[in-house]
This record gives sequence, C-alpha cells and structure tokens, in this order.
Amino acid sequence: MDINKNTSIFQAFTKICSYRSLKEVFIFKKNNVYSSITYEKLYEHTLAFASFLRDKKIDKNTSVILILENSPIWPEILFALSAIGATLVPINPEVDQEEMLNCILHSESKYLITSTKLYQRLQKTISHIQLNTIILDDVSIQNIFLTHIKTDFFPADTSSDDTAVIIYTSGTTATPKGVILTHKNLLSNCNSLVKLGIIISPNDCIAAILPFYHSYPLMVTILLPILTGAKISFPESMNSQHLIDCIKKTGVTIFIGVPRIFEILHERIKVQLNNIFFIKRVIIKITFLLSKPLQKYFKINTQKLILSELHKTFGKQLRLMISGGAKLKPKIIKSFYEWGFTLLEGYGLTEASPVISNNFPNNYIIGSVGKALPDIKIKINTPDKNLIGEIIVKGDNITPGYFKETDLSKKTIKNGWLFTQDLGYIDKKGFLYVTGRVNEMIVLGSGKNINPQDIESRYKRSPFISNICVFNSMPDKNNKSISGLEALIYPDYKFFKSKKIIQIKERILWEIETISRVLPSFKRIQKYKVTKTPLPKTALGKIKRHKVLEMYQSIGKQQINEYPISFEDKELLSIPICKKAYEFIKKKTKKQINLDDNLEIGLEMDSLEQIGLLLDFEQICGVTIDEQELLTLFTVRDILLRFKEAAGKNTSVDDSISELQKNILIPNLNLNKTIDINQSSVTLKLNYAVIFILKTLSKIFCFLKVIGLENIPEKGPFIICPNHTSFLDGPLLAGALNKKTTLQTYFLGLSSYFDIKVISWLKKHLRFISLDPGTNLNQTLETCRYVLNQNKVLCIFPEGMRS
Repeated sequence: MDINKNTSIFQAFTKICSYRSLKEVFIFKKNNVYSSITYEKLYEHTLAFASFLRDKKIDKNTSVILILENSPIWPEILFALSAIGATLVPINPEVDQEEMLNCILHSESKYLITSTKLYQRLQKTISHIQLNTIILDDVSIQNIFLTHIKTDFFPADTSSDDTAVIIYTSGTTATPKGVILTHKNLLSNCNSLVKLGIIISPNDCIAAILPFYHSYPLMVTILLPILTGAKISFPESMNSQHLIDCIKKTGVTIFIGVPRIFEILHERIKVQLNNIFFIKRVIIKITFLLSKPLQKYFKINTQKLILSELHKTFGKQLRLMISGGAKLKPKIIKSFYEWGFTLLEGYGLTEASPVISNNFPNNYIIGSVGKALPDIKIKINTPDKNLIGEIIVKGDNITPGYFKETDLSKKTIKNGWLFTQDLGYIDKKGFLYVTGRVNEMIVLGSGKNINPQDIESRYKRSPFISNICVFNSMPDKNNKSISGLEALIYPDYKFFKSKKIIQIKERILWEIETISRVLPSFKRIQKYKVTKTPLPKTALGKIKRHKVLEMYQSIGKQQINEYPISFEDKELLSIPICKKAYEFIKKKTKKQINLDDNLEIGLEMDSLEQIGLLLDFEQICGVTIDEQELLTLFTVRDILLRFKEAAGKNTSVDDSISELQKNILIPNLNLNKTIDINQSSVTLKLNYAVIFILKTLSKIFCFLKVIGLENIPEKGPFIICPNHTSFLDGPLLAGALNKKTTLQTYFLGLSSYFDIKVISWLKKHLRFISLDPGTNLNQTLETCRYVLNQNKVLCIFPEGMRS
C-alpha cells in the first residue's frame, strides 16, 4: 500500500490505524512479561496525548523539545504533535551541556517533554531558560490516557509542506545544524522504501534498538513500520542478553543497527565459532561458496542448516539485517553472509529524510551502499562520470533547508539538488560507493589530496588500535599541511590486557612504523599522540573531528580540574589502605587522577616506573604485588581493588627492596640451569660452527666489512649497545666480532623471539637471555648482573624494538 506524500503524517497514521486496528503494533516487556498494544489502542493514546498537549497551549507551528528514552510513548508523542500541527525537536539526552543548550536556544522552543529520570540530569542545563516542562512518569502517562480521550478531537489543518520535525545533526566537523524536515519529506522517503516491496511488509517486526532522536531510526524504526502496518519490538535494555531475548521471543524479522552494533556481534560470533571443530569450519567455508547461487536462484540457505544453533540464537524469523548511519567494513558484511545472514548496507543523510540508497536482498554488492531508492535521483558532481566527485541528490525527500540558516541552505541546496559533501562514484551497474567527505579531505603542501578515512582504515587493521583520527598538521591558510599527517590514537586497552602487554606506547610505535612501511611516504603518519579516553563520536559512530583536534591539542597541557568521584569510588577510597595508595599516587605523579586512568597512558609511567611504584607500595602499604600480577593491573582502580582484597587478609610481607638487594649480592643458584658460563666441548663446537656460518653469510650476502675491531676487548665485563634496525642485527654482530669475544657474549632479547619452541632449546647453548619487562624484569636484571660478574660480555639493543 503506497503512502500519500501530499498529506500529513497524522493523516497517514490515521489511515493505517483504520486498516490494522486490531493488529499488534508495539511489543514491550512489563513486569517481566511481554505485553502488546494494538493500532486501535495506539490511536486512542495519540488522541489523548494530542488533546493533553493542546490543553497545555501547544498548537500549530509550536516547537516542542523532546528528550526521552526509547519507549512506546516516544512515537505516541510524535503522532500527537503531528495531529496538532506542532513541530517536534528531538535531542540526544547524552550530548554535553553546551551542545544541548545551543540546540534548545537555537530552536526557539518554549516547551520541553522529558522523563522524571532525565529531568534530574537536565535541571542544571535548563535552569536559566524559560521552558514549559512536561515531566512524564508512569502515573502521569496513565492520567493522560484516562482523562484526555475525546471523541470530538479535530486535528489541525496541516499541509504536507509544513515542518514536521527539526533534527539537529550531531556535527562531525562543526556546530550542529537544525535540519528542517516537512511532512512531505518524511512521507516521500517512507513511500520510496515501501515501493521496493522487499524491505518491509505488514508481517514484519522491527526491533527498536537505535535512539529515536536521530533521523535514521526515526524513519526506519518508527515511521516506516507503523505506516506500513508492521510491528515494533522494544527490548528491555541494550544489554546483549535482553536484546537477543527480545529478538527471539517477539519474532523480530528485521534487525536494524549501526556499524558498531554489527562489529560487536561479529566479534562475539567469531569467538563462538572458533570453539567448533576445524573440519566444520572448513565445511562452512566450502558450503558458503555453494550457498550463494542456491540462495540467489532457489532461496535455499544452506548455512542456516549448518549453523542452526547460531541462527536459533537470533530466532528463526529473522530475515534481514540492515546497517546504516556510517560505513561498515566489507569484511564484516562478508562474514555475516558466510554465516547465513542477509546483511544490507545503505546510505543516507538527515537532509534527505534520511535514506538515499540501499542494497537489496537479491541485488547487492559488498562495499557499495546500494542503488538509489525509487523517486530519488543520485548524480556525481564531476566533469568525468568515471571520476570520484561530490554526491548530489534530488527528490521530494530533500530538506527545504536549515532552520535560521538561509545562506547555508542556499549553499547546500541548489535547484532542488542536495550537495551532500560526501565523495563517491557510481559503477556501471548503478551501485553507489561513498569514499569520503569533501570537507575532511587533507591537502598536503605538495598538492596531494588525502582521504583521512582511507589512512585510518589502514592503521586500524592493527588489533592494538581501537580507533584513530588522522588530520593535517599545522595547516596553512589554504588548509594545506606543512609537515605531514598527525593522528590521535585510542589503543584497544582490552586487547592489551588480554595479551598481557603493559608497554602500550612501545607497541603502538611498533604498529605505526610497521604499517607505515607499506604506505607511500605522503600517506604515513609523521606524528601522533595516544589518548586514555575514547575518541568523541556521534550517536551513529562517526568521529567528531573538530572535538578530536581539541583533545589532541590539550594532551600534555597541565590539567587542574578535579575528576568527579562516583559513590562507588568514594566507597573504595574509604578503605584506609586504598586511600593511602591513592594519595601516594597523586603525590608521586603530581597529577589529578581518575581511578580509571591507565598507568602508562593516563599517568605517563613506563614499565620500569610501574615496577618502582609497586616496590614503593610494598614499603608504604605493606602489600606485595609481583610482576606477573602487574599484567592484570592496568588502571589505578585495578591497584586499589587489589589492595581492597589484601585488606581483608592477614598478609605478612617481606621488605621487597631489601630482598632485591639481597638477590643482587647473592647469586641465584638456579641461574646455572639457564645460563651456560662454563661451556662444554659440545657447546663450543656448536658455537664454532654457528660463528663460521654467520661470518661466511655476512660477507657473501651482506658485504660485511668490520673496522676498529681492535678497540673491543676480548674479555669482559662490558656491555655492547648497538643500534637496532633489522632482524639481522644480532647475527651480523656475532659475525662481526672476533671468535673469542663472540663466545663470551650473551645476547639480551625479547622472550617472544627466544622462547618459541623451534629455538628455545638452543637458548642456553647460544647464550640468549630472554627479556619481558612485563613479567620477568627483576629476574632478567639479576641474570645480566650475574653474567657481568662472571667477566662476560652483554649485548643489549637499547631501543628494545627495531627503530
């Protein structure tokens, strides 16, 4: 059933309610039991709300701020405001106070609708604004339904060109703008989706996962399902278990999300599948190749049978997954298809109400954002249609402009075409590809153009990097970068913790240098900073680049603001030993610290300083924390929780510093098992052979020449500290020294290289000493001391990693 775009949202809503009056429209959990209401009941509630709002002097053309959690009340208010001809202005409850205040003042709204819970957080922000506030709770809502139902309610005379909503974009590069969307804009976009006939039908049920204040969920999880007679299912919370329970038990058929949701699902499914037999994983790969034609031509999904347990988790009725709001990695889409799910990616903008294009179940290309919806035109604004250019869009779904921004509206919309500021191209089959943003392009001093998203995607391949934002350093007045690319990096702290790696900065440096090697020089990151806090993003997961730049510039500057302390934190700090440790860290670091500060990034302590801190704690607080345990202590909170645990035990502690001094003075007899000071004849013969091979290969393949060898003594104790530029440095050094010195030299290296099974048995014979600063630093230092005390030579690469 087509939707008439030349009417109002309330009229379209009234029409569908008359057709589907006894059918379910909302499914939600109440008192731990799933309940539902029908279209008829929804219509009654809408009239009641409309009557209530009209009694509050809200009428046509009045702007009303709505700050509310997702619930069935949200769409009821939307349709009620449409019934009286008022304008809805939804705002994200999570935005910072400054942004929220700007949106409220700019919209010129005199009314606010919110919940009791949210009002407590909003009071400070709106305290000096004259707003007529309507606070909703369960009792007030029931009173509205009971006392305001009127059979003689007459809706406002609303034109399709009247403003239905003003949506403030979350602003990735600038202050949020109020996008005007008329009734025609929204109904036109809704009708384009209905015309496809394959995205939604009256038999579908959509899960309300995304926050309604954004144009994407407003369209695809409120207007589209309701105006087509489908159902909306509300999960109890965004807890993954509640979400899966909702999808399974309420018969959700369409799962609509943003990339971050599918990334999380992808990781969890991968973990689950890694536990199945290897042979079954091979079968999954093989059957996937066969399933593509079977699914396309015969609609047979073999993966649903092979991975039946996985599909049961989501319920048998789930038929579509749709991602929008930001770019989804192609590898994630491929994985979902491999597992038997249909995951479609689309593209849109708030200014386009918002959906512009979409892939379809039997007509998709992974990596593209699909084809234009019916009644929507897409062009690439470039002289050569084969080149990448700005995407421009035309249709009845395009906004008339920005609220109170006439100049910007004229610049953005020309002759009915929306200039999206997105870069892309259209292939021969009509599929659209989005490649970046016009205003985010970086122009280097050399004149080369760089898309920062391309660079970011390359560096984000590292599992150690959670997120990264690239920008031009020291831009001149023409926005050209003088010295190259800079970046702000948010490490994946959970991954570091899972791998028990505490040298975060060193690992990030290694990852950046390794990835940079395969990139052209102008695409390499020249300078970067590491942050302890996640990069600021919009509700749909896009990086707020202007906010990132502010973060980047503030790193390293003295912060004098006190961190807020939660009730749980106060409770933890009320324990004497925890308070003592907390005060000591503040004194030692001379910083205002947050309990969730990472020891290295937040407190700027390297691994040696962290171990020193733990030794200090042993003296001051009387709690022993060994180096193995250090791997689990990433934050200040981790340390305090360890002290809390110790406080409940009767712990007897030795003076660790005295113990360390004792170990330095008295040799550890166990070292003889790992360090071969007096080499046997067999070991010597092995070493002679290895040295001969290294010297020969060094001269033949590396053209090695050695000058000044006479300056190196034949006997120790002394330390050699060469530069470290390649994996060949150790073998080349052994080939360069004279035979007698080489036989006296012990090589210090990372345990990740020396402790692998292939060569671990050779460690003792070839004089390798394993180093892992996170686990055995004290033991390694003791070993080095022992070697030097025996008049031997120690080789240390001071950079640690290759520079």
